[in-house]
Amino acid sequence: MIRRPPRSTQSRSSAASDVYKRQEETKTDKINSLLKHMHSLYPTHTYATKLKLCFGTMLAYIDNLISKPSEVKFRRINMQNLNFRERVGDMMGPIAMFEEVGFIQESGGFLQLVRYDYDHLMALKECLQYELYVLELPSKK
Repeated sequence: MIRRPPRSTQSRSSAASDVYKRQEETKTDKINSLLKHMHSLYPTHTYATKLKLCFGTMLAYIDNLISKPSEVKFRRINMQNLNFRERVGDMMGPIAMFEEVGFIQESGGFLQLVRYDYDHLMALKECLQYELYVLELPSKK
């Protein structure tokens, strides 16, 4: 007699929900890992102003994509733009975060969004909002 493994007590929708939660955690984990690496390169006590400017600029790009997903102009970032270079491009980490949410680097110095994933963009938005919130807190001395 062949024995079958016991059936899962979870319903299919519950199992699918668990998979979705793990995917969400993975998206946020990757972004948090990149943020942690940035903080190791740019300690808050020394680079707070630079980090605020960087995260604020990134948040503006992500907000535009989320609020107007059909606008083509928000799906492409000119990395040669002076403001972008000064605020974001000169730091190590932000480009990798943009790539994590679906951008690729193109020749000519552009980042192009090739995969629009609302959930992934929202995960980055929430992480950046949290980072800005923490940077605004008074420092404990």
